Amino acid sequence: MPRIFYPTCLIFSTWEDVYVQPIMERMSAASIPFLCDYTRFGIDYTATITEDLRVILTMFDGTQVCFDQVQTIWWRRPGSFPFQRINDITVTRYIHRDTTQFWESVLAILECNQAIEWYNPIDPQHAAGRRAFQKIKAKEVGLVVTEGIVTSTEHDARTFVSEDPATIFKMATTWMGDTMYWQPTRLWKDEMASALDTLYLCPTIFQRYLAGHYDYRVTVINDQIQAARYDLRTSEYPFDVRMDVRTKVEACTLDASMERKILALMQSLGLRYGALDFREDQDGTLVFLEINPSGGFMHIDDMAGTDIAGMMARALSGLGQGGSDALVVMPPEYHGHAETLPTLFEYSSEQQSFAERLGKQMDVMF
Repeated sequence: MPRIFYPTCLIFSTWEDVYVQPIMERMSAASIPFLCDYTRFGIDYTATITEDLRVILTMFDGTQVCFDQVQTIWWRRPGSFPFQRINDITVTRYIHRDTTQFWESVLAILECNQAIEWYNPIDPQHAAGRRAFQKIKAKEVGLVVTEGIVTSTEHDARTFVSEDPATIFKMATTWMGDTMYWQPTRLWKDEMASALDTLYLCPTIFQRYLAGHYDYRVTVINDQIQAARYDLRTSEYPFDVRMDVRTKVEACTLDASMERKILALMQSLGLRYGALDFREDQDGTLVFLEINPSGGFMHIDDMAGTDIAGMMARALSGLGQGGSDALVVMPPEYHGHAETLPTLFEYSSEQQSFAERLGKQMDVMF
């Protein structure tokens, strides 16, 4: 009989994600977390959707991982499937398409279970990552938002920067596949105008620069709010607080009115987790910059002495809003540490998928 493992929490990410292990270690003793690493699919494990629509993973040693008792899911930062090493691009696309459709079915089964708490639900998280959508929802709940445009039109960008020289600009996204392509938010300078003739190649965000003394990072998990404040007066680069790690950061609180608006925004977006950025302008008004539905928080814990990691661990343990201690039927005999496992199988250019091999046999027959 195979060993059977019933995780109570699924984390969709990779072992390279520095957030995974610290959070798993801080979860309650009654919880059984399992890392669902797409990059190891077909290498460390295979998967089955049974006739009665159960989801079962089979590890290299025969251990079965059943999703029957999952209570929480952290849709952290799923990796990519590992089939790009196949030389034939047509075969790669076929395998990727079928693998993607299979996992979409797995996720649909999990989403049908109303008892599972997602951090965050996939579709709302995807929608919340769109800055224009964020601004609409933020205005609806009464937040003050930044003025700006997202454009690939040279004329519109030139008009915007000419109306107010105090303009900042930044990329619309920092991710390109599995590779981070990152540039900081920068202050517009007139000598940059000559580069606008290639703006059509990629949309860019242009915003009015807000002078102020403080930036705020507000992290929300369920109905819990943890705020931290960056003192821009100590920063050598106030346009982007990520650039100067020596900027003073401290935990702080927000007034009740602002907290209500933030929770209303989270509810409107359908999120249980979010990292919101604000800037306090010279009049003391907190201006909404953006929300990152999968934003980081460990750097805030390190710099400001907060315990957002503990908040997340408790939520994933089922101890958050509406949760309870996990009910464990089987002991956690296997914890899915993929980095210690030998591979189940490896694809090479000579190997072919099951369906492709059968297809070639059909070609010969006909």
